[in-house]
Amino acid sequence: MDTLNYKELSNGMHILTWYLWCGVLLSCGYDKPETLVAMEEHLPDQIDYNFHVKPILSDKCFHCHGPDPENREANLRLDLEEMAYQALESGDGYAIVPGRPGESQLYR
Repeated sequence: MDTLNYKELSNGMHILTWYLWCGVLLSCGYDKPETLVAMEEHLPDQIDYNFHVKPILSDKCFHCHGPDPENREANLRLDLEEMAYQALESGDGYAIVPGRPGESQLYR
């Protein structure tokens, strides 16, 4: 019968502990304002960028972050889904992170 090496067991426990902490931290999420929680009850199961998100951005954001290159600020376009999801040139993350608003600069 093989004997357990204490160092190997200790390393294994550190790895297991690290994975458990990662699971705990990832499951915590972030605290949402009550108004946001109330509004989420009215959201559809599947959110479509072109149908649900783009009209809001069109009214509020496209003047500075839309198709017109003369008025565009920070080289950020929100009128095209693939560009809205790209990393920001400033290195500050992403304007929109689908499914994770707490990580989106637009939400912050």
